[in-house]
Amino acid sequence: MEREEHHVRSFTLIAFFLIAFKFLAIGFIVNFSADGGDLFSGFGHLLSGYDPDVAITHPHATKWKWYASGVLQFFVGIVMVVDLLVLLLQSERNIGLALNFAALTFVQDIDDVAFSLASMGLINREVQKQCNCVGEITVKTRDKNRQNWMKRVFIVVLGVSLYIPFFIVAGWQWSGRFMCKSVFVQFGDTYGTDWGYYSGVFDNIGLSFEDRTEGRPAYVDSTGTIRLAYCGAQRAWTFSNITRGDGQCQYFAKSSETEGYDVMAVAGNTWFAKTPDLGDVPMDWLMVSCNDCSEDMCAGSCVDNRCVCNNERLGTNCEFEEEKICATLGLDRRSKGALASLPFASLFVRETYIRLEINDPRTREMYNRPFYIHVNDDGFVDVFIIFTGYRWMMYGVPQTDTSEITAEAFITYLKENDPVHRPLRTLENISGPALPFFFPLLFSAPVKYGTQSHDEDPINTVWYLAQLNSSEPLVGAVPDLTMEISATFLCARCGNTSQPCFNGGLCQADRKL
Repeated sequence: MEREEHHVRSFTLIAFFLIAFKFLAIGFIVNFSADGGDLFSGFGHLLSGYDPDVAITHPHATKWKWYASGVLQFFVGIVMVVDLLVLLLQSERNIGLALNFAALTFVQDIDDVAFSLASMGLINREVQKQCNCVGEITVKTRDKNRQNWMKRVFIVVLGVSLYIPFFIVAGWQWSGRFMCKSVFVQFGDTYGTDWGYYSGVFDNIGLSFEDRTEGRPAYVDSTGTIRLAYCGAQRAWTFSNITRGDGQCQYFAKSSETEGYDVMAVAGNTWFAKTPDLGDVPMDWLMVSCNDCSEDMCAGSCVDNRCVCNNERLGTNCEFEEEKICATLGLDRRSKGALASLPFASLFVRETYIRLEINDPRTREMYNRPFYIHVNDDGFVDVFIIFTGYRWMMYGVPQTDTSEITAEAFITYLKENDPVHRPLRTLENISGPALPFFFPLLFSAPVKYGTQSHDEDPINTVWYLAQLNSSEPLVGAVPDLTMEISATFLCARCGNTSQPCFNGGLCQADRKL
């Protein structure tokens, strides 16, 4: 604990010194501009004015060329100063800031270097002659005191013009204004069988200094179990388990190395899982994206930084249209294959799986996906399909048992658990004593956010047999990836726009013809 507090103090000092260094760098920009920079040279060029006597010896040095060159040089100087200010504000390390200054200084001086080389005749004699001609032009200085006074005023105005946006932006940066207030995380389950169940929105625990971890924001999932924070010892963003009392450096997954203050800077890089035998190994899937609500991304309404969907949409950003979500699943008999050899084949080959259409906003979805159930001839639910954050799961009642839960009772059960806001608790209760007759039968292939597999329903997905595993803490089973089954679902109820019939068939009376 003492080591972590040391890192907090260290990184706080680093952040303070970075801002202080940027403050001093503003003065360097002003001095850089005043000491031969294009901005100050162009300003002096315009301030001294055009000397008509120049035209006597150099007839091509006209007045408009004189002022055009001054304006262009002044404009180039402004661009250089703005570039320096932007790079200064964006820099996360002092060394990066120094390198940016060095690079831009070289860019500004390269034209002077080229002029000097041309004057030495390294290009050709004609260019050398013209350069020497330009170098011979002298301009009379008029009212030198007035010019010096105006230059001093210009330096003060330039400094104030740079320090005002610096203090504004630095204040925004220190307060975390540019940081994501929430992030969406989807875990794979290769290195942790239960990781996928913690997929969802992670909220920033606060932007005040006391709420930060090592000077950076920290995020926690909706259950208060998993934390995303920065670990200075690893120089990486890490995921750790809060309920076990783990600190941010006692991680189970971490990002690539960075000293940045924004997790989104490494969100698309490789993430690593901590394993007991191999150490940190690259993960096949861990997706982190900013989840702040914006009108451009949200197809619903932004409320308290959340994208709230109406009754016609589902999804993290309300990206799924209700009318395009399949209302009734059925077995694609073309893919049935050797399904009959499975002990629960009769459950999978049910005639239809009906989507639960519930208007209650607390019950209509789980992990942003709908529920599907099958009701047997006795009026009881004997199979249901749910999404668990990374995979679809099919639960069923073994043939030796009998379900005693009606569709109404199942809906009531969902309302009591609030799967929209508490999906993990709902999943735990589904796999616990609340529904004792139901067991995991099948897992789907991964549904990866932002990829082609990111569908709103389980149509055409690949399925794997569930393997009971007592060490799996939540559902007591894992997908057996060596036991892929051939069967897939298709939509058994057609729609002229969302679920058209195959082979030119006509949609009539909600049947595929």
